[in-house]
Order: sequence, then C-alpha cells, then structure tokens
Amino acid sequence: MNSKISIYCIYNPETDKRYVGQTSQGAAVRWNQHQRDARRKKNQECPLYRAIQKYGANSFELVELGMAQTQEEADNLEKIWIILLQSDCHKQGYNIREGGYRGRHSEETKKKISVRTMGRLPSEETREKMRSARIGKHFSYGPKISAANCKRVLSEETKAKIGAKSKGRWLGRKHLSETILKMKESYAKRMKN
Repeated sequence: MNSKISIYCIYNPETDKRYVGQTSQGAAVRWNQHQRDARRKKNQECPLYRAIQKYGANSFELVELGMAQTQEEADNLEKIWIILLQSDCHKQGYNIREGGYRGRHSEETKKKISVRTMGRLPSEETREKMRSARIGKHFSYGPKISAANCKRVLSEETKAKIGAKSKGRWLGRKHLSETILKMKESYAKRMKN
C-alpha cells in the first residue's frame, strides 16, 4: 500500500491549459522531474514537455488538487480532475491519456500515433537488434494451432477446394535422400509408441 498519492495540476496562465497527474513522491518532486525531462528532450511527443520548452518552466503554476490513500482512489481522482478541467482536450490541456495509472490514450492521440507509425519500417540497426534478441529462442505456434484445428469439422466443399489446390503440388519434385531417411525414422518411432 502506498503511503499517500498526490493528485496535482500544472497550470499555464498564458495558454490557460492544464496537466493533471498523480505521484507518490510529492507534487514538487514530480514537477521537477517534468522540468528535467523537458530540458533533456526526453519525450518530444509529450505536449506538456513541448510547452515547458516553449514558454519556460517559470510560466507554469503547480497546484495540489488532493491526496489519495490507495492507487485505485488516486486513479479515480485523477480521472475526475481530468474530466472537470478538460485537460485531455488538445485546446484546453496537456494530458494525452484519460488518466489513472497507465491510463488509456484519447482517441485524438490514437489517431496521431496511427498516422505517424503507418508505413514506417524499423531501421536496419533496429532490425539487427530485434534479430539478435531472438537468437536462441524457440517460437512454437504449431501445437496451439494444430490443437485448434483438431476441433474443426470441414465441409465436403471445403475439403474438395483444399484437395484441388494441393493436387499436383509435388508433381515432378522429389524429397532429398536425407529427408526421406528422417521421415522413415519418424514413422518408425510413431509406430513403436
């Protein structure tokens, strides 16, 4: 259980926009973190950080809105304050989520993220990192898929379509001798069990 969770508002009188958040560290400590992250340009997508960079930290006021004893209570209070102050609207606030611990993105933010990421491919460097992270890991979807397919009952029409598509697939092709040996060994093992 958290000792106390503070619900706070960061207000910009120049733009009349607000940001509502929650912290267990104390509102002043969290405000200092927001300022530091804005200076370091940690998250350029965050409207609050862009505003701090544009107007300067001295243009903002910190207001403590309330205290909560539990995370659930804090989430509810934060959501209520975001609704009351309309701080999740682009024209009236800096919140990009509806609030609560790991709150959901607003529809407007979802659209922006979708537009920015549509058609974007990871860089070669990123692909190499992803590739190296998967080395030595085994991803097996076979048993799950085959178990699901065991319950399926195919109609005669579907069976005929599958048969027509696969007809002649191996026409003119032959398995390698190594493959034939492996298949024989596998068959022999199955017959023993």
